[in-house]
Amino acid sequence: MFGNMKLGAKVASAFVILVLMSSIIGGIGYWGMSKLGNVVDDLGKNRMVKVQALGDISEAQTAVKSAERTLLIAGLDRTMAARQLDEIKRAWERADKAIKMYESLPITGAGKALWEKNMTAWNAWKKDHQDFLRLNDEYVRSGYNPAILAQMQSHALDREFRSFGEAEKILNEMIEFNSKQAQEQMLVADKTESTSLYILLGVLA
Repeated sequence: MFGNMKLGAKVASAFVILVLMSSIIGGIGYWGMSKLGNVVDDLGKNRMVKVQALGDISEAQTAVKSAERTLLIAGLDRTMAARQLDEIKRAWERADKAIKMYESLPITGAGKALWEKNMTAWNAWKKDHQDFLRLNDEYVRSGYNPAILAQMQSHALDREFRSFGEAEKILNEMIEFNSKQAQEQMLVADKTESTSLYILLGVLA
């Protein structure tokens, strides 16, 4: 084909082919980078932020439980007791901040259903915790009546223990779910990178 063409025509044809190949290579690169950018953006602004928020909620819940257990100690120093109540307040502030962060992100499908289930369990435990604090206030006002302390211990180790466990269980399911979603997005990123490379090599071959 090229043998019968004049030099000028050959140069022009070669230039057109070079432009076409450059356009194809550029298009492949743009497609790959665009798709990879979307995946990375989703990971950085959504998936990993959700995992971090859930971790903060879990940490705050554990902190509340630890402080409650300390408040159940008979004869606890008043300074130490005040410190535990302050820790509970700070823990709830951390939890509320993390919950707001999570809810500010896109939540759809199975993730939405699981989050609603999580919040139902969370609010049930929160109510039991508030009942514990009311008992603690009553305990202090009574002059540290052992009978009220016994009520606190019974409440914390029975009803609240069960609601805490349920909230903790679903929260862990949420963490596992979102961690899996993040891992799947990382696989998509790897696949996109490999696909772009294979297509590019095929064009150049």
